[in-house]
Amino acid sequence: RKQHRSSILKSDSEAHIITSASEVKKDWCRTIPFTHKVTAPRCKPKVINNNFCYGQCNSFFIPQQRTSEGVAFQSYSNCKPDRLRWSNVTLDCPDLIPPVVQKTVLIVDSCRCIAMDEPNDERLNKNIRHHTRHFKGRSKKRT
Repeated sequence: RKQHRSSILKSDSEAHIITSASEVKKDWCRTIPFTHKVTAPRCKPKVINNNFCYGQCNSFFIPQQRTSEGVAFQSYSNCKPDRLRWSNVTLDCPDLIPPVVQKTVLIVDSCRCIAMDEPNDERLNKNIRHHTRHFKGRSKKRT
C-alpha cells in the first residue's frame, strides 16, 4: 500500500510512547464487487458490475493541555471510495417513446481508509453532493 505524504504526522517536539504496539490494530479497507441492478419504471432492468467499500479504519482522540488549537489531537478515518466516477446506463423501455431511458449511476473503482481532514475527502464529498443534486430524481431521456 502506498504511503501518502500528507498522512505523515509532523511534530516539533520529542515523541512520547502512550500505548503498546499490541493495542494499535492495523486498519483495513476493501473494495468488494457486487452486481448493481439499475431500474426505471416501465423499463427492463440492467445489471452492471460495481463495488462497495467495507473495512475498519483507525480513529483516535489523544487529550492534551489546552492550546489555541484545541484540547486534543484527533483523527477519524473511514473506509470510503478513493476513486469513483459517474456512468450513464441505457435501459430498454419498449413501451416508451423513445424506447430508452438513461440513468446515471455512481461507480466505485477503489476504496481506502481516508482521514476526514484529507483534501481528497472534501473533494470526494463535493463531487458526490454536486452530482446527487444534479441527478436526483431525474431520468435523462435519450433522443
